[in-house]
This record gives sequence, structure tokens and C-alpha cells, in this order.
Amino acid sequence: MGNNSNRRKFLQLVGGTGAVALAGCAGNDTDTITLGTSSDGSSSWTIGQAMQAEVDRNSDSISLAAERTDGFGANVGLKTNDDVDAIMLFNNQYADAIEGTGIYEGEDFTAEEVGWQGMSHQSGEYLMVTTEDSDVEYYQDLVGEDVATFPTGTGNHPVFHDFLLNGLNIDPEEDFNRLDLSYTDYAGALEDGRVEACGFFTHNFGDIWSGNWQEVAARNDIRPLQIHPDNVDQAEDHMGPLLEFMEYPVVADSESGFEGVEAPCVFMVVFTLWDSSLSEEDVYEINSIFVENFEELQEASSMVWDINTEDAFTAGILEGYPVHPGVAAFLEDQGWWDEAWTVGGE
Repeated sequence: MGNNSNRRKFLQLVGGTGAVALAGCAGNDTDTITLGTSSDGSSSWTIGQAMQAEVDRNSDSISLAAERTDGFGANVGLKTNDDVDAIMLFNNQYADAIEGTGIYEGEDFTAEEVGWQGMSHQSGEYLMVTTEDSDVEYYQDLVGEDVATFPTGTGNHPVFHDFLLNGLNIDPEEDFNRLDLSYTDYAGALEDGRVEACGFFTHNFGDIWSGNWQEVAARNDIRPLQIHPDNVDQAEDHMGPLLEFMEYPVVADSESGFEGVEAPCVFMVVFTLWDSSLSEEDVYEINSIFVENFEELQEASSMVWDINTEDAFTAGILEGYPVHPGVAAFLEDQGWWDEAWTVGGE
């Protein structure tokens, strides 16, 4: 990841098959660009609606149509089928789609088909927790136990299972008795002992705990699972920049469910991918609007970083994969461009 060394600076920065468009209509002289977001009610869907509103309010030549989708897992298919012009996606999923790995194993997508890289706007930190009175300390202690990792079909499920399988030598489908629960069931399942541990995540370096995770922490005295010292090197080698060791709480005013504890997390950034056919001028203007009106985006969703800063905007950009020329030109003008990155089409 191009900006892996700058992650800690965020502590000062954080303030399916079909697609359904947000209602709206564009004038005859506007270019309409469709953006696949995520499922109804998700933070990405909410942020996408806010992005659409800001572009429509600030541009005379472009209309952005935020579209509800079946989640990040569906977005690559929508984009490669030309059903949308741009998508939101985890940056690691982008690399998997192009390399034919992970959930895209056997696929043969090109960067031009999936999209060229753009702005990052939020992160997720994924881990597992157990109760304070549990005998479980390390992930390896969960072998043979009743466990809820992450629900099948979610974007973090395959990445976290890869972390367990190839980073820790634990097969989550064979070594655990895995219960495929919904997130809303996790607090109760941990409380009544149906599971020994469950998946858990925060956003934006632990600054934001969504409702489900606040409930887990409120109903249980929890602590994060650790990687056994014998497995740390393997986990770091396999996961690379996707493995982050965080100390909770990471900011002074965070209402963390556990304090003064280092937690190994699978770290993923959500960013936007733009079709290679979109003009440099249009993509430049859209990203300028996002940055100039970032406070309005934050009013719509607290998940949005301070994207008017270099570290936030560029957090998800991956070296070796193309950046959209409109984004590259914007970064150049801001003084944020890194020569290690690649401009699409060059």
C-alpha cells in the first residue's frame, strides 16, 4: 500500500446483481456518471447519496447518480459488465479482482475493466473478540470452539478467512464450529455463551464504533484475540499492509469497549474506482467537489475522513495499479502525487 507509513496520521484526520439509482434527473447538457455504492442502509450507500448531492449542487456539466447495489461483492461484476461507470470497493478486493485471487480466483479481469484508482474515504479494522472471563487468548485457542467470524456474503468475510487460513494456519470452516450468524445476533450469542468469540470491527482507526459493536461491548466485557507469537511472522508476511496492530482506544475521546490493549486487525480501505473511458476533466472536477465540500459529506456520514488531506485521500492507492488520469492530475495540483504510482493509460 502506497501510504502505509502514514496511517497513524489519521488519528488527527478522522472527523448483487442489480443496481438501483437514487432518484434524480439530469439536464440535457450534463454528463451522467453512475456510481455503484453498496446495500441500502450501509455507510457507503449513505456517502454515495451525499456525493451525488454535492456534485449536482456544484457542477453545471456533470451529474453523479449514486446507485444502490448488493454490496462490494457485487460491484466488480457490475463494473466489468458496464452496468455502472464507477464503484466503491475495498482496495484489497481491487487487487484480488485484477490478480484473480481471493473471491475472484479464476477470473481474468483487467484494471481497465475494474476501474482506475481514486479517492479513499473510510477504513475498517476487522478482528475477533471474546469475553474477559474466557480461557481463550489466541486465535489458535479457538480450534474446536463455537465461533462466529463474519457472515457469509459480506466483503470482509473472505479477507478475514484468508487471514485465518493462510496467515494463522486455521481453517475456519474445519477447525471451528462456525455459526453463520447475522451481526445483530453477535451480542446475544456472546452473552449467552452460544459462541466463544465473534467477529468485530471498527472504522477509521477505531474512532467509530457502529451500533452492533457498541451493543456487543455494552452487553459483554470484551477483549480482542491475539496472534500467538509463533504465528506473528507468518501473519505479517502473508497479510502485508492488510495487517495492522492497533492500541485501543486510539483517540482520547473514543468510547472503546477495551482500553490499553493492542489488537491485531485486518485493515481495509474503501475507495472509488473510475472507468478508464471517463474523461480526465470530469473525474478531476468530481474529486475537486468532494474535497471542497468534505464537511457536507461528513454531515451525511461520520464515516467520511477529512478527505481534504493528502493522507486521507490517498490512503488506499496501491502501487503497481493505475490511478485515473483525472485523479492523478488533481493530486499533482495538490502536491500529493507520489512518483511510485502509475497513471492509467500511460
